[in-house]
Amino acid sequence: MGENPSDTLMRNMGDTNSLFSKPPTRKSLFRKILRKLMGTRQAAPSAATPPPPGPQQKKRAQAARRKRAAETKAGNSQAFASKPGSELIHGFLSASFDAPGPQAPIRCACVCAIKDEAPYIHEYVHHHLWFGFDPIIVILNRTSDASREILRKISAQHPQVLCFDCDWVDLMHPDCSLIQRVAYAYGLSYLRRHGLATHALLSDADEFWYTRDFQTKIDAWIRSIRNGDFDQVSFPWHNQNAPEQRFEPPFRNPKVQASRTVKSIVRVSSPLVEPQPHHSRFAGPITHLDSRGMDFIKQAKPPFQFAGDPDDQAAYVLHRIQRSEDEYLISLVRGNPKDHKALKDNRTGYMDTASVDHGIDSQQLVRYWASLETMISECDITHDIMNAKEGKISEISAFEETVEGFLRNSDQPEKTYKTLRQILSGTRYEGRWG
Repeated sequence: MGENPSDTLMRNMGDTNSLFSKPPTRKSLFRKILRKLMGTRQAAPSAATPPPPGPQQKKRAQAARRKRAAETKAGNSQAFASKPGSELIHGFLSASFDAPGPQAPIRCACVCAIKDEAPYIHEYVHHHLWFGFDPIIVILNRTSDASREILRKISAQHPQVLCFDCDWVDLMHPDCSLIQRVAYAYGLSYLRRHGLATHALLSDADEFWYTRDFQTKIDAWIRSIRNGDFDQVSFPWHNQNAPEQRFEPPFRNPKVQASRTVKSIVRVSSPLVEPQPHHSRFAGPITHLDSRGMDFIKQAKPPFQFAGDPDDQAAYVLHRIQRSEDEYLISLVRGNPKDHKALKDNRTGYMDTASVDHGIDSQQLVRYWASLETMISECDITHDIMNAKEGKISEISAFEETVEGFLRNSDQPEKTYKTLRQILSGTRYEGRWG
């Protein structure tokens, strides 16, 4: 039985008390954790192009693939089986990847940090399986719904889907403002240790990477961009318009609005200092590209936004920020991981202003949605999803009480009313509070 991932982390970190000469502040603690997670790096890629593999190398690689397939079939992929507190639903071993070259394999993972996404997580996983991401690492924190069970069933049919609990982060400090970055660092550290991927998309459960043709798989797309020889590539958000129905599938509403805010794919072997939600920090100069393979030009403020034309890109990340009005309101009472506020205050209101069509071929989408339904059936998660949706909608009954509690507990009432006016604009509660 392999070592529990959280035990491995703590062993690699050593005695956490010895890291600090005085009690740690919130940011000092989490930045030290990030440095520990990202500290063991692969060697920097050589500027020289590696030679193509010879016959013996190819034979060894084929033998390794056959062995891995046999091990997975026999159930030996539970080598990293979990213990309570850091659950790995399904793990597998894979050959290590070298720096990309003309003949070198490219594999792109995605790392996603979630909280209570049971009605939606199957759509996120299916979408990235559709585009060839492998593995798909989902890291759960403060999750009390059926997300684990749904992911367990999906993983039984799709062993490239890995799931970890990250609740151990809450034991390190009561104020976990950097929890998403720690989760990303944990996922990248896992990819490095086991040589599972050359690149990784860092995303949330409401973000879906896709190309304009809706066909090109991620490994082929990366190879088309300087043969994968970049440290980071960033994609503008396509913010999806508010749908008319609850729980509409991805891309059913064709109206989107290109945003300058970006999400990024990083090279796993690059000298990452701090994985971040939009684009990450590295040690020293890096090759940072946009989705056309051109140098990425960022705005001075905020720095995670694109200064170029977001409408003229080869690939995007669909951002399902709105969903239906009820789902939007429910999302507001989930709070922020960076603090203990009852309401999510980083939204600008419920808008329906997008006018650009995403342009995806309708027949492609028919096949895509049929594939999604097939996965739901094969993984036997129909009832799990139905129950999760019913549970989600039942939360709307507590919305008004949560807002009232938010107001009662506020020590800055003017700021609180301003926040409510902002996040509730465009909803049926607009003007209700101030």
